[in-house]
Order: sequence, then C-alpha cells, then structure tokens
Amino acid sequence: VSVILPLLLVVAVAAVAGFKYGARAAEGQVERSMQAAATEVRRKLRITRADGYVLCAERAWREEGALVYMPIAHLKAAASLAMLADDVDTKHLDSFCTALYETPAKRRFLQDWLLDIARVLLDPREAGQPLSCGRASSAGNGSTRTDSSGRLGANLDLGVGSQERRFSYFRANMCKLQVWREEEGALHVELKKVVKVFMADVGSWCADRFRILAAEVHTRTSARAHT
Repeated sequence: VSVILPLLLVVAVAAVAGFKYGARAAEGQVERSMQAAATEVRRKLRITRADGYVLCAERAWREEGALVYMPIAHLKAAASLAMLADDVDTKHLDSFCTALYETPAKRRFLQDWLLDIARVLLDPREAGQPLSCGRASSAGNGSTRTDSSGRLGANLDLGVGSQERRFSYFRANMCKLQVWREEEGALHVELKKVVKVFMADVGSWCADRFRILAAEVHTRTSARAHT
C-alpha cells in the first residue's frame, strides 16, 4: 500500500499536467489561427501597418503622416467572420465595417471582402460539395478569388454544412451590418446580383431534374405499353 499510493499520486499529477498541456496547446492553435486570419484580413482590406493602420496595442514608430488606430476587438471580430467561427461579436464587427466603409479609399476592399464571404454562405450547392470563395459569375469580373487552401474560412464543419446552416450563419452574423444600408443600399444591390446568379443556377438544376424525371416517366410508360 505504501508503494501503490505514491504511484497513484504520480499518475494523477501526470494526468493533470497532460490535460493542462493539451488545453494550452489547443488554445495556442486557436490563437495562431486567429492571428493568421487577422493578418490575412488586414492584407485584403489594405489596413496593414504599412498602410498606416495600427492596433491600439501596437507601438507606433511612424512619425510622418497620420496613423489610424484600430481596436483589437474590432479586428478580432472581423477575423472570426473570415474564419467562419461561431463566436463572432457582431457589434464589434459592425463597428469595424462601418469605420472602413466611411473611408472612401477602403470602401471597395471592404465591399469585395463581404461579398466574397456572402458567396460562400449563400452558395446553393448541397452539403459536402466544396465551397470556393469568390466563385466566377456574371455578377463579378469573372475571376475566382480563393485563399491558399482554395476555401474561405477555417471552420470546415460550417464550410461543408447544410444550406440551412450556412444561411442561418449569414443571417446571424452579416444581415444586420449597417453597411448594407449605406448609400441607399448600394452594397445590398451588389449582394442581390450575387443571389440572382445563384437563383439562375437553381433554376437550371430544376430544369435538368425535370427533364430526367420526365424521361423516367416516359420510359416506364413505354415499358408498360409493350407488356
């Protein structure tokens, strides 16, 4: 007994240490993913340090020209949306988007970024089919813009989720953004063009499915007529 008890204590301590290490490793991975997403958002929206944008916690060494300070919470919310994460702070995201939309030099970059995410979330293809960011369509310039993995977002469960789940995510995290209503709904008009292309796709799929069903009916009818 005198030998077993110390051994059990050692095993328990090792188990606790292993759990804490695993938890820290998981947290570190999430943090690294968030940092990578934030860096990519800054690059796409042209709000890097080189562009004159710094986080409130960053040291500003630049002496010439004006600097724009961004709250970390705002950038984190934008990075969460870019990752298609479940914990997007919509208030901070709205503030982030509104601030950039009110800056004419950044407005187009923000619009393209939001529309790219909307394309992924509103894509009508069935669950399990690959989703690509900025799929080529007549609503855009015909080019396809993707990240290095060919996918938008790090949340793969959502990325291949059902249409209903993706649409619910869009409604919960993007629909209430003030930028859709700016300039008499100019960005909303662009979103409608994206949806129009998707609706045309759905109409084409329905027509194809109807032809298949009609052919099957014709085949069965002909078979019965010859029996």
